[in-house]
Amino acid sequence: MFTSSALVSAAIAVSGVATAGDEIAPAPAALAPSNNGSWCDGFKTVGKFYSNDNDPFIQELKFFGRLQWQAAHINGDDVNGDSFSDTIDDYRRMRFGAQIKFLNSFKLKGNLNLVDEDAKDGGGREFGYQNWDQLKLSYSKKDVAGFDEVSLTYGRHKVKVGHESHTSSKKIKTVERSPLSNKIYDGRGPVSLWVLSAAVGRELSDTSARTSPRRLVASARVRLSTLAPNTRLVTAPLSLTSSTM
Repeated sequence: MFTSSALVSAAIAVSGVATAGDEIAPAPAALAPSNNGSWCDGFKTVGKFYSNDNDPFIQELKFFGRLQWQAAHINGDDVNGDSFSDTIDDYRRMRFGAQIKFLNSFKLKGNLNLVDEDAKDGGGREFGYQNWDQLKLSYSKKDVAGFDEVSLTYGRHKVKVGHESHTSSKKIKTVERSPLSNKIYDGRGPVSLWVLSAAVGRELSDTSARTSPRRLVASARVRLSTLAPNTRLVTAPLSLTSSTM
């Protein structure tokens, strides 16, 4: 029979053997901060297949898509007491695409329209390849001859007119753009060459009470677009903006 004092002495001895000269295991690493329950944050990088800025050949490869679908059901009785019921649905957009950045200066981006929707107007609905929404190859270089950036892009662009058309359908606050915006901008994507896209800026002297320096930015863009056979559209907007740095 062991006495209580013997058990205590044995426990102290075992403890001393365990700690004398042996490394103590490091404490477990702290858990990474959670996304605070916002499971939508996980979708921000779901399509990014590869990304490495130090790779001299391919810096990024990602896939993306868009599906915008809506449905409605209505039922009731008309003025004659007859019952009516109807269900309609509409595929506003179905797209899939990819983007690759390579050789540190090039970017190739393309996405397909995958549905032709006419059902809401009494027509049919066809799934599958319809046309290219965008397909363009870009080359850009920073700090060229005093310019912040110079780029050259060729391919199928979107000629956007107005703020609504410049706002992505992922970010507009309404279900669809206004009829006026859709009338002016019908979503055509002509093949076009963006010859120059550059910006240059310099600090301006400011003698007023304003404490933040201001920057004058000049940007120019020349675009040659093919809208139809034997038709060319050349635009060259120039803008000057002054902003607080």
